[in-house]
Amino acid sequence: MRGLGGIHPDPGPGRIRQEPPLEQVMVIVAVKATLDPGGAVNEGAFRPITLKAPEASIFDVRNDAPAGAHGEVRKRAVSLTMGALAQVIPDLVSGDLCGSSFPNAIGGWNRRRNRQYVYYESPAGGNGGFAGGDGPNAFVNIDFGNLPSIHNVESIENEMPLLVEGCALRIDGGGEGRQRGGVGMVRQIRVMDTEASYSVLSDRAVIPPWGVHGGAGGAPYHLSVVRDADTVTFDTPGKVTGYPVYLDDVVVMRSSGGGGYGDPLDRDADLVRLDVVDGYVSAERAAAGYGVVLDARDAVDAAATAARRAAIRQGRFHLRVVADDALDAYIGAKGRRRVVDLSGPDAAALGAKAGDLVELLGANPAPLRGWVRISEATEGEVRLDEFARRVLRCADGDAVQLRLLAMPPLPNGMAG
Repeated sequence: MRGLGGIHPDPGPGRIRQEPPLEQVMVIVAVKATLDPGGAVNEGAFRPITLKAPEASIFDVRNDAPAGAHGEVRKRAVSLTMGALAQVIPDLVSGDLCGSSFPNAIGGWNRRRNRQYVYYESPAGGNGGFAGGDGPNAFVNIDFGNLPSIHNVESIENEMPLLVEGCALRIDGGGEGRQRGGVGMVRQIRVMDTEASYSVLSDRAVIPPWGVHGGAGGAPYHLSVVRDADTVTFDTPGKVTGYPVYLDDVVVMRSSGGGGYGDPLDRDADLVRLDVVDGYVSAERAAAGYGVVLDARDAVDAAATAARRAAIRQGRFHLRVVADDALDAYIGAKGRRRVVDLSGPDAAALGAKAGDLVELLGANPAPLRGWVRISEATEGEVRLDEFARRVLRCADGDAVQLRLLAMPPLPNGMAG
């Protein structure tokens, strides 16, 4: 893997070559994995890609810049590229990958060995469903190559005062679709000494990985600490630094799933049944997300399933597009955030309130997300700027589907 814009020491006689920034490398990872997964990776593979980003920004860093969390920027570069490719080669793209490095660290003093210890692990998430099959479960992202992610239990427990209480696939973690997104995992670590410190850095804990062609997003990352009978969560979802944990506290790490591919109602009902039997999908989500109803013996109830799927299709919420190229669709002083103006009756029909996250689905495979703002919008309409219409491939007068996304509470709502 090439470095973060460093200088290659031996590019040839009398030459010094600037290596491509890491984000350019991640763009080529997404392009190559989509268009030419079996071809060689060499200098020529980089030539068609030109990085257009502000110099010395987070997307084009220079030497001496702090880049310890560049793994999260890498994931955004891959997701962004996949979303762009979805507009031009819609049949070749997959649902979004889980989208975070998810490095978890527990550290403290090991009295048994009389030295400090640091447990560091990145529980693997799911990758996106694709035209040919379901997404891989608990699998490192494509930019990690063959880097191992799940540590050996015996090694952890022998070297550190920790007990691995559980390691399982995360039920309902994959995005629903005709091809299901891969599920993430749940890792539970019990502290076996007096005290320690817990830190984690992850993205995709609020805005989940997206699906394509009508597929749903994967479950977002989630972390918590179980202490006695209480469950502790954190004000900033997915991120905490130096949180004190004590004897018998259990750190619970839930990695995200990949996005689904295709309409979940088009998934073969027997495949959904097998997902329930195998523990990938709960019976509740089979009915609510896939419209598949199982009887007491976990057999598909064909009549109830047909009725349930018809009801779900009938209940999908659509609005008519109004083209508005003068629309200011963004708010926020620290990073812009897209808003979707809805009338009060439309928001109520969708089950949304101000500050909720929604996604819009158009003719292109990937959705567009935004935060609900209740306004004087005309009932039955949604105003979209030129960029939004291009992303969704829709025009004035077309209908787009809106879908409400679950999200954790945010410290300041959608302000800032």
